Amino acid sequence: MRRPRGGRAGSWRFDRFPHHAPHELPQRKVRVDVRQQPLELLQPAPAVVVDYRLELPQIRAQRPHPVRRRRQLRVQQAGRLTAPGGIPYTAGVAGPEGASEVDAGSSTPGGNGDAASSAAAANAPGNGAAGPPKRSGLGVIIHSFFVVPLLIAVLAVLVIAGVSILSSEPADALDYLADVRVGGQTRRWQAAFDLSTLLFDLQRTGDVPTDQRFVDQMNLAFTEASGDDPRVRQYLSQAMALTGDRRFVVTLLDALAAEESELSASFFLHALGFLAGAGELPALLPYLRHESARIRTSAVRTIGAVGDPSTVPALEPLLFDEEPNVRWFAAIALAGLGSGAGSEVLMQLLDREYLAGFPNVDADEQSDIMEVAVSAAAGLGGPQLIERVRGLASGDVDPRVRRAAAEALR
Repeated sequence: MRRPRGGRAGSWRFDRFPHHAPHELPQRKVRVDVRQQPLELLQPAPAVVVDYRLELPQIRAQRPHPVRRRRQLRVQQAGRLTAPGGIPYTAGVAGPEGASEVDAGSSTPGGNGDAASSAAAANAPGNGAAGPPKRSGLGVIIHSFFVVPLLIAVLAVLVIAGVSILSSEPADALDYLADVRVGGQTRRWQAAFDLSTLLFDLQRTGDVPTDQRFVDQMNLAFTEASGDDPRVRQYLSQAMALTGDRRFVVTLLDALAAEESELSASFFLHALGFLAGAGELPALLPYLRHESARIRTSAVRTIGAVGDPSTVPALEPLLFDEEPNVRWFAAIALAGLGSGAGSEVLMQLLDREYLAGFPNVDADEQSDIMEVAVSAAAGLGGPQLIERVRGLASGDVDPRVRRAAAEALR
């Protein structure tokens, strides 16, 4: 407003606002000073929309450039102003003289300056205000390069294992024979053992393979394993015995004649006990005089299993062998052939106190020996043997021996 030219003194012309009447002049608006802390009276309060289209001093944010577009500041109950973009502001209300009412409240006696300062300090960053959690760079690296790949690898292994289990089929005898021939060093003897286990189960169900292909593959695998781990041929000889097929007899006799290991030779003799017949006795009888007590024991059991009465004269001298096992199995073999030459030895085998004199024979082995002796004594007959068996049926400490004796007496 300025004084009009040529006008009367004291008269004023409102040419700056020609369209306003004096009583319609714009009033001073509330100015928000973003440099001050929030006033306590603003909290809690409903959302307040601040209009930026004021012609009087504009609101400036903490950023250096002025705000040139319309924005809305929402005063939250915590006393913080938040712009639509999520930018936090702190604001005060300016008084008539340009000073913030926060300052006025602080300087006025009994004002709310202390409470406002406390609220501002409580909301200040670093003083317990809830802010976005900071993620550690090391944690991100570990999660990205170790945890996630590990979980993926575990999931892949589980999927592969599940598919293999669902799609796998049980191996048959020919599969095990293929592993014996072309498998690794450890896998070959394990496959031979698995084959013997499979044939044991098939023997009970009567499903043992008898085709010529199976016999040829078995003989070929046994022959090729001559320089391999001894366990391969030992387990294969057991598998041959479980088949009950005499087509393996020639292979076992050839291996027995060339075998230098006592353990392997005893395995082959044991297998021949299931397969050999009277025609193979000339090749087996010489082993009754072998220098190895292990081989003599296996030979006695094999010849006794053949069951030819013509072998009685060859077995009787073994009743006086220095090896107890040779004597015991000779008496059992002779009883099976109907010869009572070993009755005295059988009486000893039916005495638990006698067997207790051998420290290498534990209680379970004693019971095993007595079960076999009970069966042989009952088959042979004789007053003394039958009386001893009756005593075991009623008074032995092992229920297995009592049950075997009771069944033998029926």
